Amino acid sequence: MIKIVFDQEAKVRALPVWEGEAPEELEKEFWEYLETNEFFVGKKGEVYSDLGFYGKKIILIGFGKKEEADLESIRIGFFNGAKALDKAKEGEAQMDVSFFESFGEEGFKAAVEGLIQSNYAYNKYQSKEKKKEKKEVLFSFFNAPKEKEAFLDEVQSYMEGVFFARDLVNEPAMVMTPTKFSLEAKNTLSKVGVSVEILNRAEIVDLGMKAFLSVAMGSDEEPRFVIMRYMPLGEDVKPKVLVGKGLTYDSGGYSIKPTSGMLSMHCDMSGAASVAGTMYALAKNKVQQNVIGVSALCENMISGKSYKPGDIIKSMSGKTIEIDNTDAEGRVTLADSLYFSATKLNPEYIIDMATLTGACIAALGFEYTGAVTNDTNLYMEFEKAAKKTGEKVWLLPADEEFREAVKGKRGGDVVNSTGFGAGTVTAGMFLENFVEGKRWLHLDIAGTAFLPKEKGYLPKDATGVCVRSLYRMICSA
Repeated sequence: MIKIVFDQEAKVRALPVWEGEAPEELEKEFWEYLETNEFFVGKKGEVYSDLGFYGKKIILIGFGKKEEADLESIRIGFFNGAKALDKAKEGEAQMDVSFFESFGEEGFKAAVEGLIQSNYAYNKYQSKEKKKEKKEVLFSFFNAPKEKEAFLDEVQSYMEGVFFARDLVNEPAMVMTPTKFSLEAKNTLSKVGVSVEILNRAEIVDLGMKAFLSVAMGSDEEPRFVIMRYMPLGEDVKPKVLVGKGLTYDSGGYSIKPTSGMLSMHCDMSGAASVAGTMYALAKNKVQQNVIGVSALCENMISGKSYKPGDIIKSMSGKTIEIDNTDAEGRVTLADSLYFSATKLNPEYIIDMATLTGACIAALGFEYTGAVTNDTNLYMEFEKAAKKTGEKVWLLPADEEFREAVKGKRGGDVVNSTGFGAGTVTAGMFLENFVEGKRWLHLDIAGTAFLPKEKGYLPKDATGVCVRSLYRMICSA
């Protein structure tokens, strides 16, 4: 467990290295030995430790080629360095971070973030015999920026938001029900100044959210609609609204998934979790922006009460939805969440996040979040922030042909599934029908919210995707 301190001497020196450039603190002969034998050359994320009893008590951390270095290189390098220290059971290390002074405060924050990323673990269901307690490791920065304490506090706070989102997603569906999620959000967010309102079934009925309730009908778990308000600028300033898909479990309904497709479906509320994590990050750091988070929470299950393929259901907006596939349920719940946000919250803009389509994974893998928007400038604001955080996003086309594809075929206004082809785009075009012309950005996080294996500093399973990018975007507004 990394603990960051400043200007404290430590036994181990952590030396940052650009690829192919020997650090001044290292003997020429030793560097030539490492380079000749290809033990270490300074590639991005590369780590070499000499920490034995007779060792030099150094750890070399590679950050890649100097001319290609970016903030992501810094995060990965510090993450790997922290992991190496933990593995070696070393209790302390120090580094002169003036090495990254050309990156300014952003470079320092990236270094801090990389170290903190190494602290995350989700092992609450492991037995005591298997659970490994992390030893505390002090990492001391020398020549840190003047505002180092404030920067450290900021990064720690927004990373708490990321970890909060991850924990919500990683919890099994037998525990993380709609009721449990809503209470966790309220208990955690209220401590940092977010007002959380939880609507029950009767209140959801009163709002006319028939689309949301249609998806929820098949489950014995009660639906919840959660509204998270952080309004430091007062009610007269329009809020930025974040909407998260909140399926705490998705069996596919009567369009049932195979067993392999259900195993990770507790992650189908990752959008809602990222909204909650972003709200935490903003409020904990007292960011002076009005933001409201919204999530419709339910399960998609099979029973005699479940909605069925062939149904034509009504939404809060009054528009009717043809149900061609009950496993395209997320967009049905989002229809009511988005319409509520557009008509009840007076938004400056709306950004929704959803593990919405397998088509997004087919197109962009686990590398990129897919985006659909009615406002290219809004997308560009997000993309600018995402480039700084290392979260990859790709804008997909929104042509009129795709809007035509989601029009109803059996007497309804729109259809919830268009079959094969451009599934991520047509899902986005479906959602556009419910934003009432408000500035809107849809983020399909199907591939980036829950990973099949570790990737860089991101853990296997829940990633807390978009929390860092949305935090940065809103801070920069």
